[in-house]
Amino acid sequence: MILSLNRKELQEYVARQIETYFPDGNRFHGDDVDEAFSLALYRLEKCFKHIVLRNYRAENGEACFSHLHSDQYSQFLYFLSNSLWNLSGNTILCSKIINLNKYLNGMFYSYKCKLPEIFLFAHPVGSIIGNASYSDGLVVFQNVTINTGDDARGGGVLLNLGKVFF
Repeated sequence: MILSLNRKELQEYVARQIETYFPDGNRFHGDDVDEAFSLALYRLEKCFKHIVLRNYRAENGEACFSHLHSDQYSQFLYFLSNSLWNLSGNTILCSKIINLNKYLNGMFYSYKCKLPEIFLFAHPVGSIIGNASYSDGLVVFQNVTINTGDDARGGGVLLNLGKVFF
């Protein structure tokens, strides 16, 4: 994947943002952070390879990620928080990452939320993503709220929005 910052620079960038917004001494480092960071980049690349919008793939089809593209960065922060949660259950750092996304992009999701492998946050300002069941091809535009409640049959909500941009 083509990155706007190399892996080390990107990890340091995220660490500095977390320290700036949450200067409580709980730092963004450790084996679980390193592993989650690698997994998040892997998941992001797998996702972006399927998005045909400008800035998500190079002409040769290679996935592209810019830390300055807020929609892309929002997706990266989801993958990072969710990967960290799945690997170590580090609620302090996971909470910081989702709050960082909320501060920077004005959207909320839980680090426990199981978004599909292939999805797109397109200008997701004001969106709230609930713990529903999703399928590949999910596209979230601004001010989307997905209820986390059960449906009339007592089951969770399943969203399948097709392959709009994929």
